[in-house]
Amino acid sequence: VSFNMSFSAIMEIYEHIKKYKVDGFIFTKADETLKRGVIINVLANINDIPLYYITNGQKVPHNIMNATPSNLAKILLE
Repeated sequence: VSFNMSFSAIMEIYEHIKKYKVDGFIFTKADETLKRGVIINVLANINDIPLYYITNGQKVPHNIMNATPSNLAKILLE
């Protein structure tokens, strides 16, 4: 899902996919928005699907990061 999506849109997607075996989330397009806090709300409300990766730029795979606490902090505070 994209960082620039609303919380309600992400939760709607979650409601559709939770019945399938989904290994984890990838949050994309961090570079396209300054409002990145939606990720905190999503992670607080969805406990059964982990966040694995974050993308921050157009140069794939260079801009793919593991969703570690330090990388999350970096993205949120950038």
